[in-house]
Amino acid sequence: SICNETTIKLLINYMTLDSHESLQELSATVIARCCKAEEHQNMVVQLSGMPILGKLLSSSFPRNQEAALD
Repeated sequence: SICNETTIKLLINYMTLDSHESLQELSATVIARCCKAEEHQNMVVQLSGMPILGKLLSSSFPRNQEAALD
């Protein structure tokens, strides 16, 4: 499974790259799609992904906002 701690850490890191809006959007989308299981959702929380997703909700790029809502 691609949804493991290493991948989630990498995707969370990508979401912090403010100068790469498309990468932020894609990373949030992948997290949303692969983290359907509670175990994976807990990993996102434990790896401090929720504040970063919250920040994307206030992005000036609507696609990033939509991806963060998924």
